[in-house]
Amino acid sequence: MSPNEFQDIVREETELQQRMLGLAATSPLGIGAALAGQGIRVPITLKEALQSPTAPVFVLVLGEAIGIDASSVAGPDSGLPMPQLEIVTIRSRVSPRVMLPIFTSPATAGIAQTLVPGFGKYSQLMVDGASIVPAIDEDTILVANPWSWQQWVDSSELIAEFDEVVRGEQTFGDEVIHTRRISVQELSAFSSLGRLEITIEMQRTSPDPVPAIREKVAETNIYALGHAAGEVTTHGGTEADLLHFTIDDEHGVERVMLPVFTRPNFLREALLRNPDWQTLMVLVVDGAGLIAHIEDDVTLVINPWSSLEFQVPSREMSRAK
Repeated sequence: MSPNEFQDIVREETELQQRMLGLAATSPLGIGAALAGQGIRVPITLKEALQSPTAPVFVLVLGEAIGIDASSVAGPDSGLPMPQLEIVTIRSRVSPRVMLPIFTSPATAGIAQTLVPGFGKYSQLMVDGASIVPAIDEDTILVANPWSWQQWVDSSELIAEFDEVVRGEQTFGDEVIHTRRISVQELSAFSSLGRLEITIEMQRTSPDPVPAIREKVAETNIYALGHAAGEVTTHGGTEADLLHFTIDDEHGVERVMLPVFTRPNFLREALLRNPDWQTLMVLVVDGAGLIAHIEDDVTLVINPWSSLEFQVPSREMSRAK
């Protein structure tokens, strides 16, 4: 992939996120948060704002993607399963109530991550607000933009409890911050990497899932570890030395593996398991070029040590079948 191609990907992703957050700002959610921040009573609830029929609402939550929920679908017309996320919730020390923070911009999410150090280790994930409401139980209270100038919460009593925890002497620690597993429509599902994840989940039990997954890899730009070699190829990209590692299979035969990743948090897990990999660069590589030029004896392993791991067997293994 050339530098210009990489910049085009960054620009397209940025424009998409800005467009989605722009919709949030002009939706009942965004307007309600702006009014609530000024102390003006909002005549609808947060759940009603998220399910507004007038405009789609994409919001940010804190958490990590952990896989695909094959039992859920993104909508009646798509038929595609939804990503499954571990999202951050806050549990009161003095009551059984739970608060789910959502954010209308990276700035308001950043304020919460600064005020609450435990939030800092989680990613900001953009999700369809309407898909949040059916995914949570009735006792969960939503709060938009907590501790910011656009804070909006349906229970002022609850936010007062958490204000006291954050600003007081008590530690806002692991006993308060919890994660909850929910299936929601995440923005990344619309990307080529998101479609690859969905294909892995939908095809893994089929008799021959490899061709479909290999095809999706060829349509993506995917994360890998290694070093840029710096030489420009005839296609305008640059060569790279990618990380390979070896394992012994169940028959004691050594196999060469090339790990690639669809998400930073899957990559982070691999780096934590293998500290010696942490000196390598994170590269975005062209999936089509990877499939075309991978050595015959190398197995491509997507998202190793995750719920979305899949191994695309080497050409030598495929020919031996």
